[in-house]
Amino acid sequence: GAFRAHKGDREFFCKGSMVELYNEKIYDLLDPVRASDHNLQLRESMSKGVYVENQTEITFETAEEALAAVRRGAEGRRLGATAMNRESSRSHTVFTLVVESRSVEAGDLVISRTARLNIVDLAGSERQKLTQATGDRQKEANYINKSLLCLGTVISSLAALSDAQRTSAFRPHIKYRDSKLTFLLRDSLGGNSKTNMIANVNPLTKFLGESLSTLKFAQRTKLIRNKAKVNEDLSAADVAALKAQIVTLREQLAAAATIPRQLSNDPFESSPETDEDAAENPPARPKL
Repeated sequence: GAFRAHKGDREFFCKGSMVELYNEKIYDLLDPVRASDHNLQLRESMSKGVYVENQTEITFETAEEALAAVRRGAEGRRLGATAMNRESSRSHTVFTLVVESRSVEAGDLVISRTARLNIVDLAGSERQKLTQATGDRQKEANYINKSLLCLGTVISSLAALSDAQRTSAFRPHIKYRDSKLTFLLRDSLGGNSKTNMIANVNPLTKFLGESLSTLKFAQRTKLIRNKAKVNEDLSAADVAALKAQIVTLREQLAAAATIPRQLSNDPFESSPETDEDAAENPPARPKL
């Protein structure tokens, strides 16, 4: 779509999408027709990275429009009652917000900068002894615990990788593909990004184990150290213009190399003429 917002000589474009991961399947929460029965697929490309194929993307002009889309998507999220929670989340939800800006720099070069914000609402881990889940609820809990285990493993590996980069130790392999959740969040966890986590804990004493596990999970997340850089991109026309400029500069350098070198005024540097004169008239030897 066209760029909607302007600020000085810079244009901004904002779009978003929202999906849920339920039983290791991905559903579009912003498309009510496909949200109930259509399983979306994860794809990977050099330009986009990891993305959800055929997901609904909505263009936002204001923050209120983005919040309205989040509320609409949250209404379609799967919930269920357990012994611990009357409205327990049975899936993970990912709201992706993409902000792109374009500006014209010196030399009529169009520079594009892109930022992606993934806001993830994770379902909590469950123990069957406390939730007393059976049937579909138990199946959902198994998928939730599996994906959280994979996420914890990836976070621990990334934390170890951060230590290895400082100490030149062995670098562990990051198993992003063990879960769709970790694969979808690969760029947010270990890519050109910064990762923040908000932990929700229960103050009741009987849930001390779950609260402690959540806090340890968040502590490992704090150990991840990524060096985020600005995502800048030049358009194809700009690249062609830069290549043409390089060709012109090379031609100028080649032309400058063919210009005869002027004679040096340095008395210690000889020229062809002074060499011939020196051969015909050798300098007199000093008398002792």
